[in-house]
Amino acid sequence: MNSKGYKFSLPLFIFWPFGSFLLSLRDINKKSSAIVIILFCAVFGYSFVFMETSADSYRMAWVFDNFSHISFSEIFQLYIQGGIPDIYKFVFYGFTKTYSNNPKVLFSLFGLVFGFFWYLSLRVFAHEKGRKRDVFIIILFIAFFACNPITNVNGARFNTAIWLFFYSTYSLVIYNKKKWILGLFCTPLIHFSFLFVVPIIVLFYTFKHLFNSNSKLSSLLYYIFVFTFLLSFVMDTNVIKLDILSDATPLQGSVTNKISVYNSDKIGELYKNRINTSFFLTVSKYFGYAMKIYFFTFIIFSKKLIEKIKYQDSKLNKLIVFILFFMSISYILSSVPSGGRFLIIGYISCILLMLKLYIIYPTKKIKKFIVWLLPIFSFQILFGIGYLSYALVSSTLWYGNLFWIIYEGINFEFIYIY
Repeated sequence: MNSKGYKFSLPLFIFWPFGSFLLSLRDINKKSSAIVIILFCAVFGYSFVFMETSADSYRMAWVFDNFSHISFSEIFQLYIQGGIPDIYKFVFYGFTKTYSNNPKVLFSLFGLVFGFFWYLSLRVFAHEKGRKRDVFIIILFIAFFACNPITNVNGARFNTAIWLFFYSTYSLVIYNKKKWILGLFCTPLIHFSFLFVVPIIVLFYTFKHLFNSNSKLSSLLYYIFVFTFLLSFVMDTNVIKLDILSDATPLQGSVTNKISVYNSDKIGELYKNRINTSFFLTVSKYFGYAMKIYFFTFIIFSKKLIEKIKYQDSKLNKLIVFILFFMSISYILSSVPSGGRFLIIGYISCILLMLKLYIIYPTKKIKKFIVWLLPIFSFQILFGIGYLSYALVSSTLWYGNLFWIIYEGINFEFIYIY
């Protein structure tokens, strides 16, 4: 994974962006790699073709095409008054409309922001692995990459918020970098649902001294983790009512309406019917179950291993306690339609835990866990990365130069597909 080839990644970007991107992944810590990875995400967003009507990108391009340009102050006032649930998307709508009606330009900006926080998170992985380089590190990196890949620029809001939330939380909880509490508070501006998990993380961080690995509270947390995992398989959709959370949010109006819609029996039934009638969603559901069981098993194994080896690493202990805490919350949230997406943040953290344990204590069991990541993530790799890369973006992205890609989209006009 290490090569002096990174020196050529930046000049290569002009002639072959995709090749430059792959080269940059070999040495993420270099400044040239940072520039290439972030810019490639912008180019990836620019390459969207908006032909897949079921994709979030198509719906967002449709709304953007009909969006009437208003000032940033008007957008902010609309947000404060509860007219919109979050501000991120509409700020980008307004900014782009000032210069262009091309949704490709809009998604290049979405890709740029996604790429920035994605790169910061990839750098965390690179830092944790240190100089270790072998096939197991590559598998771990593939899984980390696949948790929330570049194709997820498609759903710009939540997926961008995931990387910002993860990096901010990891920096705050594990490395005690207090400035990143500001990053946490910014995530609800990108996607409203983070309004309800940010305060939980702040409380966890505030009382973190109570959750040391030898405390009674930490032991209780372990049993809560097991209980909520089992509960997540038997809870009906929307069995938990969020009316109290709706009343507690400072942003009434669109946010409370969104919560009421997601938390309604009608949406719960619609969610069930979609899964039962869609082969893709059915397959996705079972892979989701397999992933949930796999990471649950790994967390149980990790906790016992850390207790056994008594490795004096405060960061390792902080990470396992945080995972137990956050996964417990995520299991409960998974009963709400789309609430299961928060599990992704837990999975990302688990992969870092697996990486840290492999560096410290590379036993056969840990290696088996790592190898099993490939079948567990096979659906996500084949569909979430492979198929969506084919369906969402122009094929020119994979072999064309930067000027060709830009030229192809200059006069692009959104087409309504009924």
